[in-house]
Amino acid sequence: MTFTKRPFIRCGLLASGALSLLMASLVQADEWQISLGTEVRYFPGDGLYENAGDRWAFNLEVENHWSVLNDSDYPLYINLHGQFRQAAATADDDRNRVDFPALNLAQFRDGWEWTLGMDKLFWGVAESQNLVNIVNQTDLQASPDGKDRLGQWMARTSWHHDTFGSWDFLLLPHFRARDFSNSRSRLALPLPVLGRDAYESGDGDNHLDFASRWSHQWGDLTTGLSYFNGTSRAPDLQLVIDNTHPSQPLVLQPFYAQIEHTGFDAQWILGEWLLKAEAIYQTSHSGHYWASISGVEYTFGQIMDTSYDLSWYLEYLYDDRQAQAPAGVLENDWMLAARLSFNDEASSSLLVAVFRDAEADETIVKCEGSYRLSDHLSLGLELWTFATGPSYSRDPVTRIPAQIVDTATYGKQALLNDEDFLQLSVTYYF
Repeated sequence: MTFTKRPFIRCGLLASGALSLLMASLVQADEWQISLGTEVRYFPGDGLYENAGDRWAFNLEVENHWSVLNDSDYPLYINLHGQFRQAAATADDDRNRVDFPALNLAQFRDGWEWTLGMDKLFWGVAESQNLVNIVNQTDLQASPDGKDRLGQWMARTSWHHDTFGSWDFLLLPHFRARDFSNSRSRLALPLPVLGRDAYESGDGDNHLDFASRWSHQWGDLTTGLSYFNGTSRAPDLQLVIDNTHPSQPLVLQPFYAQIEHTGFDAQWILGEWLLKAEAIYQTSHSGHYWASISGVEYTFGQIMDTSYDLSWYLEYLYDDRQAQAPAGVLENDWMLAARLSFNDEASSSLLVAVFRDAEADETIVKCEGSYRLSDHLSLGLELWTFATGPSYSRDPVTRIPAQIVDTATYGKQALLNDEDFLQLSVTYYF
């Protein structure tokens, strides 16, 4: 990973230096929150490229908040949240990460909020996926579920009003391309991914994107409407010829289209029940589609006379592209899940979720949990199993996996069929 390939890292480090000079004169600051952890992924199968083995990585996370102009009625806040991940093996260097979920200046004034810098937003209500969560790029190296996101440069203005709801307006000046696993790593695509991204916009990754959102709470009902215009966070993977690799000239090139993305989400509280829904409509040069998630959540509080809560989830995911939807998209699936919440200070919990395609013979099981052993030590667990069809097979001439050509037989998730893994992590909090 070079700085020339990651301009946002250069900007982040420069901004960190400028903030360091400013922070030297600050009077009021929170305590530093620092954690250091290690994680290991165990893959029992050989995978697509027959590269079995454990995968180790180390994580460092730092966070702090400062305030200046404290004598003013409207102090200026400086927020820093940095995450650093280093893989132990060079084969997994695609998992290396320098990210700033927060590196910004913020101010609040009479219902208004201004944020300038890197930040991470969350939009949505569903448990399985969040279709409306469009602003930040997905970090697939952290987890296959797509819920982990990267920091995004932005200028954000927000207005909050009891009667008219909350309004957010965002300008997004720099785009972060998605990172994919290389062929030496696990959870890799069937063909190498070309390092040169293609963009529909002539501005490339410097296209100025725009996003907005309105949300309001009507008693027990919360609704949200969002709009995004700019570079798609999810690329189209196009099959191209790369003559620089004669042994494998067929590669995949990420193409980032310009899109308009309109979203709606709602959550209604009915006693112990939560009714949830998300829906999007997206247009691009290649056409348009809509997708939705609808479901319910029910919570049993203080089960068996303990402080534990048990929540059940049932959701249905639909994408009207159906067979034309990209691999990894759940276009006609059900999710049944249960979460055990320990209700301790560290929010320890255990989640088990089963995804089942309504038509194809595809089942995905996810289990994730965290438990705080002490004030300084916590354990993490993540388990994925993929039962998605026949084993791998490649064309003897082109070396293209048959799953790409014959999705009717193999299913679109078949490339994950031998990628089951268990991840264990230990984190120490200073």
